[in-house]
Amino acid sequence: MATYNITISKFQREFLERGDEPLLILATGISAGKSKVAGLWCVMETMKPNTRIIAAAQNFKALSEVLFREIKYWLNFFKIDYSYKFGQKFVLANGSEIFGASAENPEGILGFTDISAAIIDEAAYCPAELYHYIRRSYAW
Repeated sequence: MATYNITISKFQREFLERGDEPLLILATGISAGKSKVAGLWCVMETMKPNTRIIAAAQNFKALSEVLFREIKYWLNFFKIDYSYKFGQKFVLANGSEIFGASAENPEGILGFTDISAAIIDEAAYCPAELYHYIRRSYAW
């Protein structure tokens, strides 16, 4: 197994060590590194085969230009094979998928099935409906 040297903040380390909650909501101060650690968490989770994750943000621009940019960074950092459909999803060679969702259309999450985990970046800017619809999508 490969070893990687990654520099992360105390907040980011605590976030990654917090346990196995299937729904993660990130709401901290500006420039705390939420999106970076959210992208890292998504990639770490999808290293398990056939994992299905919803990655949500407050709007499509934040999803595609911030959160998905971080996910792409980590996928490339770890040299993981994947395909990408702009702002929609990542499909990894091991069968795992990361689906994008925006708080602009919380109902768009309805219909997702067999979701293993979800993360909401910048959750303070998202309506409660987003959280409730994501909860309905879990495979547990």
